[in-house]
Amino acid sequence: MTREETISILEESKRQNEIMRDNPSTFWASHQMAEGVKNAKRRIEAFEVALSALRHQIWEDQLWHNAKTDPPKTPGLYYGKKDATNSMYACQYRDGVWVLDMYPQQKMDIVQWADHTAFVRQDEDTALRPVSREQVEKVFPGCEKCRNQANWPSWIEKGFVYCPKCGTPLTSWAWEKQVERLEALKDGL
Repeated sequence: MTREETISILEESKRQNEIMRDNPSTFWASHQMAEGVKNAKRRIEAFEVALSALRHQIWEDQLWHNAKTDPPKTPGLYYGKKDATNSMYACQYRDGVWVLDMYPQQKMDIVQWADHTAFVRQDEDTALRPVSREQVEKVFPGCEKCRNQANWPSWIEKGFVYCPKCGTPLTSWAWEKQVERLEALKDGL
């Protein structure tokens, strides 16, 4: 059975439980209604969790592309992964070469890539909201070097405002600039 078929079956089961929840007198005797509605709500929640996980997995499978066998068709800004971890890097791609967006002189060996717009939700709940620092921190979690904040003072003394290894912002100014850049991408500028 495919994931899509599984989703279809789970969605139908969820709809059936929603009907049971909304029309309890059709399905249960009066002394069973409260328990029946409670159980239908629990099953609906379980279906929502399962459906969300399956949809996320389908999205994840469609999101990441193999950098060697399926490189981007056009030059531009992408997210890249150097390995199988969840660390993503904002990278520029041009003519088969990947470089860190923050440090264009720093070439990267990317194994997977995703379009930079893939992580922007286009629904009405988030369309008008600004990008927050928390959202930026999710995209730029940092590497093993910059997560050790003991390295920061020497880097900042040398003029680095971004991690020299992965490009994660190190100062408040750098975080603000990164938020501005992501806002510009979100707004299509």
